Amino acid sequence: MQELEEGRAMVASVCSDDDGGLSYLEARCFPPGLNIRFVPRDDGDYNNFKGDLIFETEQYHRLVFVTYEGLDGAFAAYLPFGHPAIEMMKGGKSIIVSAEGGTVPARSFKLGGTRQALEKLEKSCQR
Repeated sequence: MQELEEGRAMVASVCSDDDGGLSYLEARCFPPGLNIRFVPRDDGDYNNFKGDLIFETEQYHRLVFVTYEGLDGAFAAYLPFGHPAIEMMKGGKSIIVSAEGGTVPARSFKLGGTRQALEKLEKSCQR
């Protein structure tokens, strides 16, 4: 459980310490699906960014359309349950999130325990 602007909510997240900046990838309930949020910790100016981020595991490569939410410093995607990007996070050992051309620095996240966390989050969202 995490305290959000909207109140207490269940959140599943993983952190990365690539290049000394703590970044994270999280999932929040947003029926009928999940809000996937990528928060890079760097000095990039991403205001007005709308476009695809690359989500890549050992087996899969997916483009995910995101919008940068400047107040939170997060790239946000609103994905329905069962979306291929959500499913690949459940099955991978690690994931790299980046953008074509290096406009967003690549960040790597270990996904141990992610399947259980995402499935628990999905069940709580569907109540």
